[in-house]
Amino acid sequence: MPRGKRQAGFIGLIVGGRGTGKSTYINNSIIGKSKKKTLIFDTDENLVYAHIPLIHIEELDKLATWESGIYRIIDIDYEYVFQKLNAYVSDALLIIEDATKYISNRAKADIKKLVLGSKQRRIDMLFTFHSFRSIPPDLCGYSDMVEIFKTGESLREFKHKIPIHLVLPTFEKVNAHRSRFYHKTAPMR
Repeated sequence: MPRGKRQAGFIGLIVGGRGTGKSTYINNSIIGKSKKKTLIFDTDENLVYAHIPLIHIEELDKLATWESGIYRIIDIDYEYVFQKLNAYVSDALLIIEDATKYISNRAKADIKKLVLGSKQRRIDMLFTFHSFRSIPPDLCGYSDMVEIFKTGESLREFKHKIPIHLVLPTFEKVNAHRSRFYHKTAPMR
């Protein structure tokens, strides 16, 4: 995430193919650097985050009194998790890992509610996707930035949903770089 002064309710995207280093980047560059409490949500056990304590789905009501720390939730019932996030979370950084699995053409109602209320509730959010193709247009419209890793796709076919003039130069630099782990930030506004 870009450093410096920024608005409350920051929404960011992290986009890259499998094995390009998205989770490692989050673990090494973002987690622990935020002054906010941090919660990672995923449907699978990602070993990059094995050092972070788990909150089990039956314990999500504890989020109502959550004051600090870094935790992760692993569960496939994403609708229930997002209901609890909407009910209990504020003043936090939420990392939504592998969002491709549960966000399709349009952001679901509970996800949209969380994103649209993020400014008032001081929630910063990062969503990871495997490709630009899998990001819903409405989520692109809400996002402040995108961290671009290699995706193996042509960005021009998505000019209807992303600000191509802002993203394309960075996308091209990333794809021209020799390292498969190379990534750069581009603004979405």
